[in-house]
Amino acid sequence: MNSKPTMNRGNGALDISLAAPQGWSYIAGDTVIGMVSRHAPIITSEATVKLALKGRVKIQVPKGFGASHDRPGPVYKELLIPKCHTLFQGPLHIPDISDSVYWPFEVGISPFSQDSAFQVNGDSLPSWDDICSSRLPGTFYSVGSHPSSSLSACWVEYYLEAEMRYVQKGEQKVHTSTCPIQVRHTPETIFSGFGKQRRTLNRSIRGQHLLPAHQEDRSFGRRTREFFIHPSNHAPELHYKVEVYAPATVQLGNPSNIPYKLKFEILPQTSTALRDVELKVLFNSAKFILRSETKVTTGTALHSLSSIHGSRTDLGIEQAFKQLDAFPLMIPLTERSQTLNIGKMLQLTLHTTGLKAGEKELSATGLITPNFTTHTLRYLNTLQAEFSVTVAGNTTWLYASTPLTIIAEM
Repeated sequence: MNSKPTMNRGNGALDISLAAPQGWSYIAGDTVIGMVSRHAPIITSEATVKLALKGRVKIQVPKGFGASHDRPGPVYKELLIPKCHTLFQGPLHIPDISDSVYWPFEVGISPFSQDSAFQVNGDSLPSWDDICSSRLPGTFYSVGSHPSSSLSACWVEYYLEAEMRYVQKGEQKVHTSTCPIQVRHTPETIFSGFGKQRRTLNRSIRGQHLLPAHQEDRSFGRRTREFFIHPSNHAPELHYKVEVYAPATVQLGNPSNIPYKLKFEILPQTSTALRDVELKVLFNSAKFILRSETKVTTGTALHSLSSIHGSRTDLGIEQAFKQLDAFPLMIPLTERSQTLNIGKMLQLTLHTTGLKAGEKELSATGLITPNFTTHTLRYLNTLQAEFSVTVAGNTTWLYASTPLTIIAEM
């Protein structure tokens, strides 16, 4: 199997052109309009021109990966029910190279994938039927490295294939042409809300510097004197928690602000000497990383191999904070929970091109791919957040990682 997606291939003998601007993308249910053409001389009493829209998942796993050296062959699954359109049948005469013949076509893209099984060298492949959506996945390509230092590749592709058959001087001749099309992902589920996930991060600080009289001078000399003069077991202790509330689901292009919140609160085990002390959280910086994972499984019931491809995308939220009028942010730290609503403050929305703060794109991330599942191929997203905060002169980093289901734009 070719380790690359199907390319645009055509010439004067047979060619495909689309009635769409360059870079145009389709979605399931759309109609692809175009023409098949021939620009080369021909004289034949019988010619047939056919066109088919094909969609498939392809997987390539390197030889020698896994415990066994018996590698299953290249794996593919036809996503669309094969349907051939006859554009022309009969005698054909093109006398000169300057002459051309055109056959227009309109081909619809099915909203659903077919349920036929994978074929692996003639054997049927176990699939994720229990979790696999029947919705048609969008165009996709991923390459990952194996421990064997080889590459595995997987992709979802759609393309038009034209075929011309004719008899000339008693000999059967065949010409083919291919034209890839870009298909956008179809939402696998209806967006019914962001949902909520919570992560709790506990932090503690111990030292005399927590008391008001000691907060002015935090020089190295003073910290050294505190260490020897005031043993740590007699120093006041501050215990606080940070609750992270992250969305479980986000839809691309949804205009509602993404609900991402932080709540800061002093815990009861904090020393009584600090009850009347005014404490604040200095919010220094933040970073949102979208970690994407492509899980590939290929093989027969006896020989199954797995591969995971990973990618990491900085969504650029750090720049949005730096552009605020008042930054770093000051948040009271009390026994009553104090909330920092990041999504509302920055008006965060997610789009196929990346994260936006209001109307401003935060980074040129390329395309954000929604979650999707098809036979032997799953694409998952995780939102990893990193925050830097300072409390009583102590700076710490907070990390929260939550699975994120990204739904395709309607």
